Amino acid sequence: MCYNVLATQFNIYFSKVKYCVKGVSLLFISLEKLNCVAAIGGITFSVRSFGGALFYFKVENMICSFFGHRDVNITDELFSATYNEILKALDLGCKTFYFGGYGEFDELCHKIITEIKNREPEREITRIYCVSQERYLRKKLRYLERDNFEDVIFLTPSFSGWYKSIYFRNCAMIDNSDVVIFYAEEREDSGAYKAFKYAKKKKDKHIVNLLEKPHCQ
Repeated sequence: MCYNVLATQFNIYFSKVKYCVKGVSLLFISLEKLNCVAAIGGITFSVRSFGGALFYFKVENMICSFFGHRDVNITDELFSATYNEILKALDLGCKTFYFGGYGEFDELCHKIITEIKNREPEREITRIYCVSQERYLRKKLRYLERDNFEDVIFLTPSFSGWYKSIYFRNCAMIDNSDVVIFYAEEREDSGAYKAFKYAKKKKDKHIVNLLEKPHCQ
């Protein structure tokens, strides 16, 4: 995550001061706690006050991930709502998009991202598939068309068992994302809902559950 500190109020000015931190950035600010998020000239800025001074941070690249149920009724309303949320994520500065599911909601999101990527190459969108086990990086997975992604990566820490591998992979995707878009019904047996409950505990993420929008139910 990279930010450019552009200026502060009260006649304090920092010029060309750049902070870059890989992984979890100490400078990352929760979108929920920002004074505002502004787009100026196509560039997204986050704005937050510290000790009475107002700092402007230029967001270089953000990550968005998706979680939803395997079987989803893709209505026109859901397509439109998903498309709009993806556009919002792009406007916030997301260029990298994580995928890890096998279901219809992931397919919908991938279709929209790919359409925008092909139509607007200047956005420099990167589609990344996150495998649940490291050994899958060396295997040809029957459900994965690698040409549909710019990269395939492994994020998950050590684990044992098939279920845990999926759950901890989802947690790792959320931990590494800035924006997370869900289509998750409240069902305790649902992996998407378990991921949603985990994400809600995070205060440094922008979380959207499209199923909570009346016209998407």
